[in-house]
Amino acid sequence: MSLAAIHIAKKELALTDAEYRAILWETAGVDSVKHLDAAGDRAVMARFNALRDEWRMATLKRIKTPTERKIWRLWLVESSPCVSRGRGDCCGNITAVYNNTSIILPG
Repeated sequence: MSLAAIHIAKKELALTDAEYRAILWETAGVDSVKHLDAAGDRAVMARFNALRDEWRMATLKRIKTPTERKIWRLWLVESSPCVSRGRGDCCGNITAVYNNTSIILPG
C-alpha cells in the first residue's frame, strides 16, 4: 500500500485526526504513516477495511422509513438490466408486480 491509500481511506471514513492517530497507534505502534513498515501498513489498511465494512453494514441495517423503502425498491427495479416492465427480462422470464412486490415468473 501507499501513504496516499491510507489517507484516502481516512478521508472516506471521515476520521478525525485523533481517531486516525489512535488507529495508527493501536494497530502498528506508530503515530505517523511515514514510520510504517510493510506489516504495519497491511495492518492499518486491514483495520480501515474492517471499519468500512462495519459502517456499510450499519447503514444497511438501519431502519428505513416507508418512503425510503419505496424509493429503494423503485430504484432497484428500474436500474435492473433484466427487468423490462412486465414484458419479460433478458432470461425469458416474465416479471409481474403483485402487492408492490416484483415476482419473476418462469417464461
